[in-house]
This record gives sequence, C-alpha cells and structure tokens, in this order.
Amino acid sequence: MTNHKIIHDLEEIKKQLEFDKILKKDILTLEEAALYLGISKSTLYKKVCTGTIPSYKPGNKLRYFLRKELETWVLNSNAGINTT
Repeated sequence: MTNHKIIHDLEEIKKQLEFDKILKKDILTLEEAALYLGISKSTLYKKVCTGTIPSYKPGNKLRYFLRKELETWVLNSNAGINTT
C-alpha cells in the first residue's frame, strides 16, 4: 500500500468520523449543516436568506440549525440532496 493510498484512506476515515459526530448532535453550525446536507456553505446561506431552510441566530451571533428540521426540509422538498 502506497503512502498516497494510506493518506487518502485516513482522510476518508476522518470525514466519516466528522459526519458520525454530526449525526449525534441536535443543533448544528452552518458548516456542520452544509456538510450534513452535502451542499456548500454559500448554497446553504442562500437558502437561509430566502427562507427556504429554517435557522436560528440567537443574540445575533452564530447561525444554528436543528438537524430534525433539516431532515424535514430534505424530505419535503425536491432538493435532491443526499444525507448519507
């Protein structure tokens, strides 16, 4: 096995561990929500600005998302987004 293959495999394991961590959380950051939905942060932000995806911004600080609401949005839209 080459070093390149080992590094690639380790990166894939790291991505999977990050995604598994997201699946255990109820409240997600913008970055986590984008990863969960499989879209870019800019695409997610556009959907937030148009009111397509619900989000919360307590105290006008960071924006947060409820994972259950993201699931509902995916299931009730024609977004074609893969959550696996």
